Amino acid sequence: MKTSKRNKLLGLALVGSFSLFSASNVLAAAGADIANTATLSYTVSGNAQTDISASVTFKEDRKINFTVARVSTKNVSVSATAQAVAFTITNNGNAPQGFLLRPEHLAGLADPFGGGTNDIFTPTNLQAFMEKGTTPGYQPGEDIDVWVPNVPAGNSVTVYVVSDMPAVRNDTTALVNNDLSVVSLVAQVARGTTSVNGETVGTGIAADAIIDDDNGNPSPGATFQVTSGTT
Repeated sequence: MKTSKRNKLLGLALVGSFSLFSASNVLAAAGADIANTATLSYTVSGNAQTDISASVTFKEDRKINFTVARVSTKNVSVSATAQAVAFTITNNGNAPQGFLLRPEHLAGLADPFGGGTNDIFTPTNLQAFMEKGTTPGYQPGEDIDVWVPNVPAGNSVTVYVVSDMPAVRNDTTALVNNDLSVVSLVAQVARGTTSVNGETVGTGIAADAIIDDDNGNPSPGATFQVTSGTT
């Protein structure tokens, strides 16, 4: 790889994964009818009485549970423009889920993979794109979606944090081999572009990031997001 007629083996790293809420091994689909019946059996002065039963049916709430993780556990060597680092977003919930994407530069962070070098340069044109095409790896002509539409429950999608490499460090000195920049990916829950269990939905990047459960109750805190990149 050549940049300014010098070989630059630069590290672009992203670390960590984090799961929001605990996962269940078996989940009912969001919006499914859940029936529950209670029966009271009792006696009066030793005499058995007629059982009393009551039933109720309610909707299964949407479970918000997802992870964001690096695909690789090594730093990525970069040297030019449109350099990509791959991540996965996995929907561990019980309904299709959309996500808004936000890439971030973690200035000054230490090498997440134990190399001992702190973040020392700032990538430019930092963006995040969902894997959309059929060609493996980031392809500028086909991986162009900047947010993730509905991901089915139990499925994952690949997202790339893409950026250009500067010519110098933050202190304006020349970059050298093993200089490091650390970036992160933030995924935030959002409604998709198609209706899920009758919810009102947004469109595109403006998709509403506030989720109501399937009984019409607003989610606490209004938004849910997971960051991969913090320590």
